[in-house]
Amino acid sequence: MMRFAMRTCVLIAAISLAGIVRAGIEGEPAGTNKLSPEEAGARYGQALGASRLCRGYEVLPGADELAATFKGDELTAFQEAAARVVQAWQRTMSCQDDPIMCMRYQLASCNEAMREIGPEGVRYPGLIGSSP
Repeated sequence: MMRFAMRTCVLIAAISLAGIVRAGIEGEPAGTNKLSPEEAGARYGQALGASRLCRGYEVLPGADELAATFKGDELTAFQEAAARVVQAWQRTMSCQDDPIMCMRYQLASCNEAMREIGPEGVRYPGLIGSSP
C-alpha cells in the first residue's frame, strides 16, 4: 500500500506540472505566456485527462486553439507531451489497491486542474470548465 501511495503522489505531481510551467513564466499574468510545445502539450493533456476523470469537467475551445498553434516538429512535441499526461490520468482511473486513497488523489488532481487551467486558472486559463 505504501508503494501505491508513493506512485500516486508522484503521478499527482506529474499531472499538476506546476514546476515545469513555473520555471519559465513565474510572475507573468496568467494567459499572457508563450508556452513551449512541451509545456503546452502537457497542459492540453491535463485538460483531456481532467475531462475524462473529473465529473462535470469539459474541454473548452481554448484547448483546441492552443493545439492549433503548433506545426511540424513543434506539433509532434506537443502531441507527445499531451499523450504522456493523458496516460498518467488514465492510470489513476484503474486504481484497485486502495480505492479510498485513490479517490482522494483523483479529487485533488481534479481540483488542481481546475485551479491551474480552469476558466480563471492561475497557470493557463480557459482550457477546462464545468459542463452545464
